[in-house]
Amino acid sequence: MGTDAHSLPDDFSKWPENPWELMGMGRSFSSGDLKRVYSKLIKRFRPEIDAEAFQKIRKAYEVLLPYADAKKRSDDFALLLGEQMQTPDMIRPFKDEVILECDSKDAFRGMEASVKDADHSYLSCLDSDPWQLAKSGKVDLAYEVLSRRSLTHPHIEREMLQRYWLLTLQPHLDSSTTSLNLLLSYALKYGLSLQSQRLLTRECSNHPELTTGRDFWKLILDPAFRTLQTQLLRVRWQLYFKRDQDEIVIQEFHRLDEMLVDDCSYWLAIIVCLLEMLIVYEPVQKDELIQHCKSALSEFTVSGFYGDHLLDRADCLLISSEQLSFTNPSIVKASQSVRSLCRMCLKVAFEMEYENETLQNEMVDELLLQLLINPQDTLLCLEILRDKGTIWFQAIKVKIEQLWLSKCGHYIALDGDEIRRHLIRDPVLRSGLKSWHFYYQSLRFRLLRFCLYQQLEYFQVLNVLKDCVPIDSEVIERIDKLSADDPLLCLLRICQIYR
Repeated sequence: MGTDAHSLPDDFSKWPENPWELMGMGRSFSSGDLKRVYSKLIKRFRPEIDAEAFQKIRKAYEVLLPYADAKKRSDDFALLLGEQMQTPDMIRPFKDEVILECDSKDAFRGMEASVKDADHSYLSCLDSDPWQLAKSGKVDLAYEVLSRRSLTHPHIEREMLQRYWLLTLQPHLDSSTTSLNLLLSYALKYGLSLQSQRLLTRECSNHPELTTGRDFWKLILDPAFRTLQTQLLRVRWQLYFKRDQDEIVIQEFHRLDEMLVDDCSYWLAIIVCLLEMLIVYEPVQKDELIQHCKSALSEFTVSGFYGDHLLDRADCLLISSEQLSFTNPSIVKASQSVRSLCRMCLKVAFEMEYENETLQNEMVDELLLQLLINPQDTLLCLEILRDKGTIWFQAIKVKIEQLWLSKCGHYIALDGDEIRRHLIRDPVLRSGLKSWHFYYQSLRFRLLRFCLYQQLEYFQVLNVLKDCVPIDSEVIERIDKLSADDPLLCLLRICQIYR
């Protein structure tokens, strides 16, 4: 069982859309089988090389994970055969159906026997596995069994999740609630496991309008959901931003400030979270909210609590919330690196408001050194800043170009023949100009690494590449795209400055 890693084509657009077909899973499978297939696939399609393919595999894995071990019966099912489930109201439907068919005294005697059989059959259903009932087609009965069990054993999370899935597939089963409300009410009373928190996060992302209710605000304030709170705040506040309801965000921000006076690291995590939304992820600057964040940061400075150790703890809180969506260690590590870079960019953005040019240059130099730690994560960070139209990205880019122009005299570029000799040793890069061999993201990483390792000039490499491959419309399009790739150019200039 499972897809062979080498059977999938390199072009992920040709992969099957059905997660079961993509992962090669049958109707029933174990979590161990799914994890083995997932591990084999991500070894071939690694996130740092084929990010889009990896995300597709990851999404299929997350879709299939709740269906793993569907046949496995748990031993801790509650036996609900109490007096409450033997009332006449529960067995009345069976009696009524039989009475309608009985007109004579003899038939009535047969009816009594059939009623006893019906009672026994119904009560045996109450004691059976509801998930097996649902799989056999008795969805209504399965949901009724789970609902009655929740009256006496409401704390069993697995049975709540079974009700959630049945109600998600068939909302008409219960007109008094929805699947999301079921999940939320359980979370407020009993808490949620990590898997269920991921489920709640996905629901909130798909239905952000539901996060504006009072119950979600209670969940945000609950200390038991610290790893979940920043994600809920992101979804909730982004919706308010789209509705131009910034005043609500300000009110909640100040309310959290009052409530988290004794929890500095978590309050700092919320400030960093909001700053990222405002500066990194929001295309329009919101000066008033930024001033509130800066005022909050200044309070940390005055009180003496502001320092790298608190920022590190704030990052840990933010990263742990991302682990709800990305459990792969390499993804979490990359996310932490990009978050650190974004935090440095925030610091530079604040310092650029001052007129002290020496201080600005020191801050930019510190940022550039940080960017050199991991070029691939830096490229992703610069990509985010450019795509979101961050205003001060242009200022950072200008600083990079100024440093490049002031120090480029120390750089000696090779001529075309020497570059060609280097390219001959790397046939993979030469074939990368064809889209069926490389995704564009992989091509730019490969070209970045080639230029840095071989100490070659970027545009000269592009010119030689044109001569090394047959020219067609696709090759020209890719070379033009590489020539206009601002984040890639910025990063090359940074690395060549500090060579």
